[in-house]
Amino acid sequence: MPLKILLRYGLYYASLDGKLNPIQACIYSKSQQKLYEDLIFASLRKSVSCDLERLVDREFEKDISKYSGFYIAETCLHPELRPIVDEIFSNPDKKLALTRMSDNLQLIVSASAARAMSSDSQDVVRRRTTDFWHARDYECFLRMFKQDGGAGFEITYQATTNLPKINPLAPWARFTTSYRFFEIDVGDRTEVYRLGEGKDITLISRPKVVS
Repeated sequence: MPLKILLRYGLYYASLDGKLNPIQACIYSKSQQKLYEDLIFASLRKSVSCDLERLVDREFEKDISKYSGFYIAETCLHPELRPIVDEIFSNPDKKLALTRMSDNLQLIVSASAARAMSSDSQDVVRRRTTDFWHARDYECFLRMFKQDGGAGFEITYQATTNLPKINPLAPWARFTTSYRFFEIDVGDRTEVYRLGEGKDITLISRPKVVS
C-alpha cells in the first residue's frame, strides 16, 4: 500500500534519523511481517472516515488535530507485543504511548497523545524519556518502577512537551500518567516495555534546575 495513503489515514512510519521511509521496519521473520501487516490494517480500520478524494498530504499535516491515528517508530515489533498493540489500536482516542525501557524510545504513540505533547509526526516516535523528563522526576520514576513495577502505578512529573529539556525555549508541563509494564522474551533476553496513558497535562514555567 503506498505511503501516501497511509499518511492520509494517520499512520506514519519515521526512521530514527527523521527521514521518511516506505514500510521497511526491521522485519526478520514471516511472523513479524504478518504482525506489521495486521498493525497497518488495524490502524486503517480504527482511523476516522474521511473523503480520500478531498484530502491531500499537506491538508493532513495542517489539520492533524481533526484525525485519529498512530505513529510507529522504525524498529522491531516482536509478535509477543501483539496484545499490547491491539489495546492501543482499539483505543485511538486515548493518550497512549508504548515505550521500550532499555533505551526509553517511544515505539507507538497515538495521535491524541502526540497532540497533548504538541509533537508532530516527525519527532514523536524519536522521543526518549531522559531527553524530556526532569532528572529528579525520572529518578523517582525508576524508584517506583523497582518497587511497584509489577502492579503498575500513576506518577506526576515535570517534562518538556515538544523540545528537549536542554533547549532554553522548550515549553514545560506537569504530566500525570498511569503506567503498566510488560516483560517480553526476546531471544536470549527479556525486554521490558511500558504502556503509558496520559491523564492530565498542565503548562508550567521552566524549572530553575532541569538536570
